[in-house]
Amino acid sequence: MGRGLTVGLSLAVALVLGVGAVAAEPESEGALELALLLYEENSADYSDCVHVALAAQPGEQPMWTFDKATAKLDGAKLLV
Repeated sequence: MGRGLTVGLSLAVALVLGVGAVAAEPESEGALELALLLYEENSADYSDCVHVALAAQPGEQPMWTFDKATAKLDGAKLLV
């Protein structure tokens, strides 16, 4: 079961408390939820999951990356 609900809840609490700037933008709420899901289900870093989730907005994909783990996320592509 991924990294577990505890990790996701811990990250959500940290973001709400102001650790992450994304939580301050109401229009980013959906991206934040998507980032938590991506992080729980994949091996990419949380910050990369946030970037991919923000890029999921219409017309912003793919997010290009040099990171092989991040490139495995839906919405990201590996730069070679």
